[in-house]
Amino acid sequence: MCASGSDVLMLLTGCGSNSLSNAVLYSGDRGETWERLALPADASGWQTDAVRLLGELPENGIALYGLNPKATGLDGLLVAWDGVLACFPSLSYDTGPQAVPAQLALEDYDGDGADELAAMLCTGTGTGVNVWSLYVFEQDGRALTLGGMLDADDVAAAELGLPAGRYVGSQVYFGTEGDGLRIFLGVTDDRGLNDIGELTGAVRYDGQTLSLNPAELTYQEIA
Repeated sequence: MCASGSDVLMLLTGCGSNSLSNAVLYSGDRGETWERLALPADASGWQTDAVRLLGELPENGIALYGLNPKATGLDGLLVAWDGVLACFPSLSYDTGPQAVPAQLALEDYDGDGADELAAMLCTGTGTGVNVWSLYVFEQDGRALTLGGMLDADDVAAAELGLPAGRYVGSQVYFGTEGDGLRIFLGVTDDRGLNDIGELTGAVRYDGQTLSLNPAELTYQEIA
């Protein structure tokens, strides 16, 4: 259940792959009355839908949704995976005004023999700014949990092995390469006006955290 003030969200989730076993119930009056919120099939109703489709892997029974704070008073993400539905109120996405599709990938990132879901979402845009976050989710058939995350604040605070006078800029991207996760950073100098370099490399997942190793990151000045 997700709650903020008088706004409450309740999830009813089944155990199978039948999407009809999942339901999202919303109350704007502290649970006095409830309405069922639709899980949209596309992003055509981005401005008005209470729940927004951010991305999906239909062949794997996976869909990622974002709560519309203007419609529900709530923030966060919903993840549906093979009949299991979970709410993550502390996770964010760029709520608008334009829809920015998430990138989803399913691989065994920690080598435990089970696939994890990597979700790469835009969390901030503006003039010269394009910032994404990386979330990795685990599913065991009964529960869906957040295994690890990296956002722009985590990256800025990490030891990246950058040269003196070089800092993380306002371009932070995540992606995949083969069966691994990658990071792509714009790098700026003391003035912070424009990117003068880029940092790329592997993101490691150990089943509990996402991490960056300076030895696996490559810095290059932009000519």
